[in-house]
Amino acid sequence: MYEKEPQTSAPEPAMYETAYVTSHKDKCRAAAFSMDGSLVATGSVDASIKYILSSGLDSIVKLWELSTGRCLIAYTDASSVGRQEHSAHAMFSHTEDFVMFPDEATTSLCAWDARNAQRKNLLSLGHNGPVRHMVHSPCSPAFITCSDDYRARFWYRRNVH
Repeated sequence: MYEKEPQTSAPEPAMYETAYVTSHKDKCRAAAFSMDGSLVATGSVDASIKYILSSGLDSIVKLWELSTGRCLIAYTDASSVGRQEHSAHAMFSHTEDFVMFPDEATTSLCAWDARNAQRKNLLSLGHNGPVRHMVHSPCSPAFITCSDDYRARFWYRRNVH
C-alpha cells in the first residue's frame, strides 16, 4: 500500500508555454536545436532550409543547396555492391567534418571528408542485419546505430593519449 500517490515523470502541460513561433509559407516538416540549445532551426516544404543531405538506394549521398536545387557535392562509393535493398539515411558528424552512411552489404560505416568527399576507411559496425537508423550526438564524437538484428549499438571515440 502506498502512502503517497506515485509520481510520474510525464511532463505536465501547464508547465510549458510557447516562447517563439515562426511562420513558413507551407507545411512545417522539420526542427532541430543547435548543439548548445540556444538556437532552433525549422524547415518546411517552402524550401526555407538552405542545405539538405540526401541518400538513396543507389548508395550515393548528396549535399543540396535548396535555393538553387543544385547538388553541391556527391559522396560516392558507399556500398561495395552499389545498391542498397533498404533505405538508410546519411548524417554529419557532430563537427560537420564528416558525412557518414551505412553500407548494407558489409554492415560497415562509410565516411567521407564533408568538404572534399574523400572517402575514409570503412568501420565494421558488427551488426548481423542492415543498419536502418543512425543518430550522431550533437556535441561529442559518439553515435548510435540501429539494425534489423534487434540491436542498437553505441559508438564513441576513445581518447588516445
